Amino acid sequence: MRWTLNALRRFRHYGLGVAMISARGLLASPGYQIDVWRADEGLPQGTVTSIAQTPDGYLWLGTQNGLVRFDGVRFQVFNEKNTPAINNNRIVQLFVDQQGTLWAGAERGSMVGVQNGAFVAYEMPGFGTTFNYARVFCDDAEGRLWVVSCEWQLMRLARGVRSVLSTNWGLSGPTSVAGDRSGQVYIGTERELATTQNGRFQIAWSQADEKDFRVEFLAPSSAGGCWVSGNGRLRRFDAGQRAADLGVYAWTNSPIYGLHEDHQHRLWVATLGSGLFRYNPDGTVLHLTTKDGLPTDFVRCVKEDREGNIWAGTEGGLMPVEAGDFRNAGHSSRVVLGPGAIGLRSCGWQLLDWHERKRAGPLDAGSGGTLWSASGFAERPCLVGGSGF
Repeated sequence: MRWTLNALRRFRHYGLGVAMISARGLLASPGYQIDVWRADEGLPQGTVTSIAQTPDGYLWLGTQNGLVRFDGVRFQVFNEKNTPAINNNRIVQLFVDQQGTLWAGAERGSMVGVQNGAFVAYEMPGFGTTFNYARVFCDDAEGRLWVVSCEWQLMRLARGVRSVLSTNWGLSGPTSVAGDRSGQVYIGTERELATTQNGRFQIAWSQADEKDFRVEFLAPSSAGGCWVSGNGRLRRFDAGQRAADLGVYAWTNSPIYGLHEDHQHRLWVATLGSGLFRYNPDGTVLHLTTKDGLPTDFVRCVKEDREGNIWAGTEGGLMPVEAGDFRNAGHSSRVVLGPGAIGLRSCGWQLLDWHERKRAGPLDAGSGGTLWSASGFAERPCLVGGSGF
């Protein structure tokens, strides 16, 4: 059963002026809508550490008090109390592989695979420290799962067999891993960027090429290869060669916690302390902070869902970020449609005749194709008109 997140969303509008910067300085400030779900609205805890979407359309969230499934309105929490496979509630990282399995890494070596409603527990090999948890996941062309732990180990899971690949491998401590669109795996270390070729690790860039080079984070690129954050720069490497350079970071003294390219080829960067950044193909950079409506500048992750919505996990809650092609006549709303229904898209819609907030009611389409809400947070029927389905 598929759910459409756009059809299970609530929309709030804030008249935000968001800074756009470039080499030439400040540019025009487009409007952006930022909404926040916090603990008082169903999250088990305020920090969202990771976001992933499974094939059935649900968003899954990692928090410091359990694994959460989100349908756009409601949160369902899975934790040590109600899910035997979960033995640690502090979820650090999530990933969905090619088979649609959700992988959740938690503290103290706990790892859970979720598929078709079944939760299966795995234990990561480690050195027994409190840092034995998955920092990042990826998979390769053969469907094998790769994991870098915060003990700086590189592991691989294939058909239930675990291998620690970073033992006597000739490279420095691994810091990140990502698979590109062809399934080739890129490995970032404290001194190198490497790829896998014919079962061996091939160095693509290292401190021999650039002084003090160190990889912070990796993310796949739609153009091929991977985005690499390291040594204070954002670059793309493809086929072991440097293919693009976005220049030095647009921030200082804040570590990167998330890197994601969206379907418009824009690169989003989540930082712990400097907010959220978006690098555009035209060279401009969008910067979102608490001044623009973020609940905090400590952003843990950023993810685009299959409908093109951008979601950010912060230390102040879950935050969808949308372009401001939407006018709200007054109050927040929550529109609910059933499974399989067509989603209401934000672009090009206006909400008219808006009144007092009440519980959402059913939706119906009029003879002219206009969508009506029988009650939906309004004292009397409200009209939603426009195009965009």
